[in-house]
Amino acid sequence: LLGGAGNDRLFGDGSGGGSGSGAGGALNEFNDYLDGGTGNDLLVGGQGKDTLLGGEGDDILFGDAGKGSGNGSVDAQKLWDKGGKGSGSASGSGSGDDGFADYLDGGSGDDFIFAGGGNDTVLHNVTENDGATDKYAGGHGIDTLTLEFTIAQWLDPAVQADIAAYLAFVAANTGTNGEANSNTFKFTTFDLSVREFENLRVLVDGVELDPADQLADAIEDAETLNEDDGATSFTSVLMNDDVPDLVKEVRLISGPSEGVLTFNPGVSGTPDGSYSFDPNGEFEDLAQGTSRSVSFVYEVEDADGDTDQATVTITVTGTNDAPVITTLAGGNIDSVTESGADADGVIVAAGDPDAGGSLSSSDVDNGATAMWSGDASGTYGSFAIDPGTGAWTYTLANGDTDTDALAVGQIVTETFSATVTDEFSATTSQDVTVTITGTNDAPVIGVVTSDLTGAVTEAPDVGVAPVIAPAGLVFTDTSNITLTNAQVETGNDASSNPNVVNGNVGQMINYTASGLFNSFSASGTYGTHNLNDGDIGGSPTNQDGLYAIPNAGAGSLSLDLGGTKTVSSIAIYNGYGNRTDGDYTLTDGSGNVLGGWTVSGTPGATNDGVHSFWLTFDTPVTTDMLVFNTTNVEGGHSTNSYREIRIFGEPTLNDTGSIAFTDVDLSDSHSVDPLIVASAGALGDLTATVSTAATGGNIGEITWNYSVVPGLVDYLAEGETKIETFEVTVVDINGATDTETVTITLTGSNDAPVITSGAAAAAGTVT
Repeated sequence: LLGGAGNDRLFGDGSGGGSGSGAGGALNEFNDYLDGGTGNDLLVGGQGKDTLLGGEGDDILFGDAGKGSGNGSVDAQKLWDKGGKGSGSASGSGSGDDGFADYLDGGSGDDFIFAGGGNDTVLHNVTENDGATDKYAGGHGIDTLTLEFTIAQWLDPAVQADIAAYLAFVAANTGTNGEANSNTFKFTTFDLSVREFENLRVLVDGVELDPADQLADAIEDAETLNEDDGATSFTSVLMNDDVPDLVKEVRLISGPSEGVLTFNPGVSGTPDGSYSFDPNGEFEDLAQGTSRSVSFVYEVEDADGDTDQATVTITVTGTNDAPVITTLAGGNIDSVTESGADADGVIVAAGDPDAGGSLSSSDVDNGATAMWSGDASGTYGSFAIDPGTGAWTYTLANGDTDTDALAVGQIVTETFSATVTDEFSATTSQDVTVTITGTNDAPVIGVVTSDLTGAVTEAPDVGVAPVIAPAGLVFTDTSNITLTNAQVETGNDASSNPNVVNGNVGQMINYTASGLFNSFSASGTYGTHNLNDGDIGGSPTNQDGLYAIPNAGAGSLSLDLGGTKTVSSIAIYNGYGNRTDGDYTLTDGSGNVLGGWTVSGTPGATNDGVHSFWLTFDTPVTTDMLVFNTTNVEGGHSTNSYREIRIFGEPTLNDTGSIAFTDVDLSDSHSVDPLIVASAGALGDLTATVSTAATGGNIGEITWNYSVVPGLVDYLAEGETKIETFEVTVVDINGATDTETVTITLTGSNDAPVITSGAAAAAGTVT
């Protein structure tokens, strides 16, 4: 029966001809469902196991019909005050059978519920009846009061006190027959008065709980993680706890001794209990596979204040940690110095070939081992490290090509990687750096033997053939010279070698004054001049030429001629028109440039005399010309004023060769010592220059040239030999040297005899 809106009277069963909704006649026995809906309703279940829902409004619910008759109305308060006994029929009468188990829910509003006979259940929703005043009577039978709470209501200490008091009341007011007396209990936290209920049933958010106080049981937890794990979240510690009265609060009592615990207690009434744990690097000492446990203690409190504590154990398992370099500053660096050797490989500078230091490491893992490795050969030396101690050494490879190639003061570095390994093969490396400083090594001459020897053979006589003789000059083959300070060579260096006055030294060009000369003189300054091409058809004095006797200006030699003619200059030409290019230098025997000079002479009493200049040739196979240019006293110039003499030069005797040398210092530059030491009595000269550099590891080369004036070896008979030696020294940029000897063999040729008697001796008369 659904009453719907309005003030309804619902009767599940009735008895006899009343005017109410109950049917008259014999009593019927049905299990009825009555819902009063809104409004102030009267619900009578009658016989059977009925369900009565008062709904909203101030309702009166009877689980069973009472005996007697009435006028269709019920004074519930009077009925309550009488203890629930008396007549109270509604719109009819009948005999009530109160032996059925009914379910009654007054709903919201101020309700009276009279369960009547039978084992009835009456429901009271605390939230629904907030502000209402309800009164429930269980009646006869073993009746159950059901209270519905939210969890917040249930956890209210006042509610818990009410529940505990009510349970005590029930126990005190229930007789030995199991039925409660008619004493009334009034709850203080909600306005409900009850009596004649033997049982209490509690629903919290729809979940049935035992209303009797039960102890809380916090159960221990255990979790695991690795030492390198970060903050790891775990579910609530409450998940496995047994708290029948529900957990009101959970709180942290003590934290772990290591790591970082973040515990979330929640709030009272809404406990959480979740947590996270971070090893926080505090378990790094654990070796791989070992573990250590830490714990924390929490406490739970249930709805009525019971508490219990439990321990959560967290086991942290170690993972392997690589060793860490702990080398002290400077322990991984050192330096060495190359030793220096002379040309024969003899050590002349010991150097410092050894370096060393010590590397160290640590490992946070307990009992970890450390093994060093990294032995290696470098460019300049070798590196070794003690596996157990980390002590390292470096040995410079003196004599190695790369090491010897270091120049003096040159700095290079070698870097080696040393690795430390633990028992689980975790590694860490550190660089070791060695600084290497080079030392000078002398260059070493090493040559093919034939290059250290030379040979020249004296040439046969070639003579001199004057072609054109100017008027007044007679050229002869006498070898006189009238230079007081120096011999003058054209095409080569001139020197003050006095041997020239003995005659037959080189090829002499002689001229004789036949009454035209009364004196001659010359002066000037020695120096070096370039030889350029010129035109034989013009005036040599107009050319930028080099003269037979070099000096800084034109007119290098002046000869006075009888007051009418002057030999103004002597120039050397190649062939018939081209002046030979080259440098002419006047030096003394030690290679020093000479200062000022003077040449003078007197022909003799008869103004006749022989005057000579010694000429050598810039190219042994060329024909040179000696040109006398004359001008008159008045300064006039004639195109016919010059004369040419072709001079056929006797070639010098020459040989050449090369000397190889090396230097392990790759960046050194080299030169030849200008002082080439000749053997005593040597007739020729030997010059040498570096023709191929030895830098960068190349094989260097020294080219030497030997020459001798043919006239100096004329004295050698055919097949006769003379040995000359020359010591050639190579010098590096740092002054280190090596010396080798070049040997020259001079071999004589036959020279024709020369008649030296005059014409008178060759003439005679016979009679």
